[in-house]
Amino acid sequence: MADLLVRLLDLPARPALDAGIIIRRPLAAESGLIADWVTTNFHRGWADEIAPAFARQPISLFTAQRENTLLGFAAYNVTAPGFFGPTGVATTARRQGIGAALVWAAMDALRHLGHVYAFIGDSADDAFYARTCGATPLPGTGTSLYAHMLQAKND
Repeated sequence: MADLLVRLLDLPARPALDAGIIIRRPLAAESGLIADWVTTNFHRGWADEIAPAFARQPISLFTAQRENTLLGFAAYNVTAPGFFGPTGVATTARRQGIGAALVWAAMDALRHLGHVYAFIGDSADDAFYARTCGATPLPGTGTSLYAHMLQAKND
């Protein structure tokens, strides 16, 4: 896993999505539902990590949904300024372009905040981010921001 760098001035065009899939910023009133979904589908650490997104205006999180079903999420500026993530898409909704659309929405939001570059910390899928937003590995990033994080005994 490496830290990646995204040049926000070179973002590709917004990805197309199937009809009926909506990418949007959630309302603060949805924070508990989203945290529960993230905990169930990924893990509690990510739910904790996105909590600051709901304290910002505008909220620094995007969700994907079809009707009233949550399909995925992407956060930015929650772990550190200019950082993207965490992000995740339900296993049943993968390979539909939802992840790419969520990444694009968050990167575009960072660009509109005035950032020229964004960081993806400890990427689990460098190839996906290279295709989606032109991310490239940062040299010398062997130690992640997350290196000394506390872990639950069962993690």
